[in-house]
Order: sequence, then structure tokens, then C-alpha cells
Amino acid sequence: MIIANDEYRRELESVAARLKTSEIDCQIRGSGAAQFIFATNVSLSIELSKAAEGIWVEFWTANNDSPNHDNFYSSYEAAATAAIEWLSG
Repeated sequence: MIIANDEYRRELESVAARLKTSEIDCQIRGSGAAQFIFATNVSLSIELSKAAEGIWVEFWTANNDSPNHDNFYSSYEAAATAAIEWLSG
């Protein structure tokens, strides 16, 4: 399981590097298989993680108790593109 967690961490680090810009703050939170990306830009945020169905992204606006919407993507590339579009307003 450690190897799988290390590989997952490298996958998340690669996506985080793509998301992080001067406008987008991006962090990897959690540990082991429960790691996820949390990225924000002013009042918008996303949470991105791996699930059995694919790459799961929750799309949030400030002061909401639940995500505005969520979606599964077949690749990190597609998930990162959707996250960037959301965070760019």
C-alpha cells in the first residue's frame, strides 16, 4: 500500500503543479489514500481526488456548506482542465 500511496502522491503533485499559478493557491491535504488537492482563487475552490469511478472534482463557491456541483473525469488532464476553468471564473 505504501507504493500505491507514493504513486498517488506523485500524481497529485503533478496535477497541483499544473493548477498552481499566481492566482491559484494549491495544496495537497490529507495522508495516504485520503490525500486530495485543495485549490482556491478568491471565492472559488475545488477539491480533487481519485475514486474508483475516476478523478472526482468538487466545485465550490465561498460560504457554501456543500459543493455547487461535482463530476468524475476519466483522466487527470480532463479534471485539471475543468478545475482551471472553474477557478478562472
